[in-house]
Amino acid sequence: MKKVLYLFCALALLASIFACSHNLNEEDSILLQLDTKASFSETLIDSTHFIKISNHDNPFEIIGTMHNELMDSIRINQITIDSLNNFVYRYAIRKGVISNSTFDKKLYNGTFSRMQNLNHNIFNNQLNQDSLMRQLPISSQRYVITLENFLENDDIDQEFVDSWFSDFHCQINKDAYLNDTEKYFLLAASAIASATYKANKSEGKVSSNRADKVVKADFWGGVGGFIVGAISGKYAAATYVFGPNGLVVSIAGDVFLGATVSSGIAVVVN
Repeated sequence: MKKVLYLFCALALLASIFACSHNLNEEDSILLQLDTKASFSETLIDSTHFIKISNHDNPFEIIGTMHNELMDSIRINQITIDSLNNFVYRYAIRKGVISNSTFDKKLYNGTFSRMQNLNHNIFNNQLNQDSLMRQLPISSQRYVITLENFLENDDIDQEFVDSWFSDFHCQINKDAYLNDTEKYFLLAASAIASATYKANKSEGKVSSNRADKVVKADFWGGVGGFIVGAISGKYAAATYVFGPNGLVVSIAGDVFLGATVSSGIAVVVN
């Protein structure tokens, strides 16, 4: 009887190990499909030079593209809320958005928790924009308000949308009252706003009755990601250690993670 019991336990253990291995390999295969040739930081650092060339360009467009790419994968592969945290975190590491350090992991977990609350408030019509706005630099606030107001529009021709964002980027780049941190934040937030508007309103990847709230979750998630990073003091540290490139990558990473987590929660929960 004992031998039968031992054999049963051994088989159960092997089945458990195989199941875990299968799930891990399946998730790895999904992440591999999302790999790109250039790393997140290399692409950003190369593209930010365009700020000096054309005021109408947004060198942070990569994070909007990555955001939509990841949302499509979460939707298609039916990633659950239980695995969402780890899935986004591993994607961010593979892409070079964040490092595998204890500090970055702690900051990411804080972002995830905050985005869960933000998402809940948005979908229950309880979002307190004023509370978030008070945590932003005063000179940035009018741009955030302008962006939010634009995102509430429906059924706008994509050519007009592209033109509007081009002019919006020009205003940001030419604003002498904005410092580099504010400009990078606003351009990164605009990249998310443009991408989520196109995916969820222009292309209709979510039902029309949910599109407004999904777009709002993406945009305010990106704003929240920046706030988490700013409060942590990491931008000053990144600039001190890595110079301007460190600031670019840090801000873009935080806006991307905040938007992605908030959007991911909206996709799998609401």
